[in-house]
Amino acid sequence: MDLSLSFEQRDIVTSVRSLLARAARPSSAVAELEGDSLAVLAEAGFLDMTELGGTRVDATLVIDEAAAAGICAPVAAKVLVAPAVTDAPLPLVLGLSAAPSGQMVRFGGDAEAFLVVDGDRARVVGREDATVVPQRVRWGYPAARVSVTGGELLDPGSGPAMLRAWRTGLAAEAGGLMRAAVRKAAVYVTEREQFGRPLGGYQSVQHRLARGWVLAEGATWLARRAAWFSDDDAAAAAAACYACEGMREVFRTVHQVVGAMGITDEFGLTRLTGKLIYLHTELGGASANARALAQARWSGVGAADPTGSALVAG
Repeated sequence: MDLSLSFEQRDIVTSVRSLLARAARPSSAVAELEGDSLAVLAEAGFLDMTELGGTRVDATLVIDEAAAAGICAPVAAKVLVAPAVTDAPLPLVLGLSAAPSGQMVRFGGDAEAFLVVDGDRARVVGREDATVVPQRVRWGYPAARVSVTGGELLDPGSGPAMLRAWRTGLAAEAGGLMRAAVRKAAVYVTEREQFGRPLGGYQSVQHRLARGWVLAEGATWLARRAAWFSDDDAAAAAAACYACEGMREVFRTVHQVVGAMGITDEFGLTRLTGKLIYLHTELGGASANARALAQARWSGVGAADPTGSALVAG
């Protein structure tokens, strides 16, 4: 089995990386929407992959590269989740909610519309039909507590489809963030000397960073698998569960090997790890995704939503 990226997929990776490297970036790690970077991707067509003939696997490549660049924008919501539930054009900045009321939503304060899981069906809700209470977030992603009313109910089965795409996008984003964080820590321990030798020369440091890289690659490839088998509840839940567990370990590893330097805004590690801290709790975190995996694999009922009720498998 050849798992190599195709020529076209390698071109997607290279192009997205190049575009984001040239986009204007904020100088601090404060959690705020990076609208310029999102607009650059949109103008180049990378947020409309499926409409332009790309696959969901191609979409995960865009999510992965944006995350690895530390971009703070709802890329996965636009490029992967929205096309999984509707063909209708949606605004650039989308918020994702697992229930109609009281949910913490990434980019909720900036979102022009919301995609909401409402049992077996997803719902598209305009900003005018949402009550949004911004929350104070220092690092990671801007967030708000959102309750919605009204909106457009989508087709039956769109609720589980949204959750599958959301979990897949979460894993892809986590893989990019973890990989970038491990790379940044690896460069630091190569240059920083202690007791007359680089920190990276000690096997204990090497082993921890190597395991962090394995966790990042695992999340990336599970996300790609879930994107390929897009109707498989278990594949999506497994990817999200693995990613959530991996994010916790990678966060501890990179900050321990880097030391106090890692918590400074100037060093830039928190631009990545702050997102890991938030992302690993989304959709209920590892435990909720593990329950969804178990239910999809063995119960025969379908995937469980993160609010606790059973959903009919799509």
